[in-house]
Amino acid sequence: MDWINVISNNDSVISNIAITDNSLAVWIKLWNGNERVLKFSNYYAVKDKNSIGEEIGDIILQEQSELLEELKKDYKDYFDEIKNVKSFVFMNAWNEKIILEILAERISMDKN
Repeated sequence: MDWINVISNNDSVISNIAITDNSLAVWIKLWNGNERVLKFSNYYAVKDKNSIGEEIGDIILQEQSELLEELKKDYKDYFDEIKNVKSFVFMNAWNEKIILEILAERISMDKN
């Protein structure tokens, strides 16, 4: 998970979010002005708390969260469909507030 080391706690800022088909992309502006795009494949849910323009602190990969529990309830008869879903949580750099949570199966990082 090298992408976490590139982005978290390094003066990185969320600059944009876009949803297409069953994927979600998050544009990250790095401290040096370069931009990276995180692509979440097979995403199921996103919970955004005004994250655009926010500086990223920690990024946490979770197997338990309220949003994930909600998804499990919604898919209770289709659990095999969501068994590989993880919660990707982006924290604010200054106050440990969750600014973005994404439920997805896979993630990749591209240069913009």
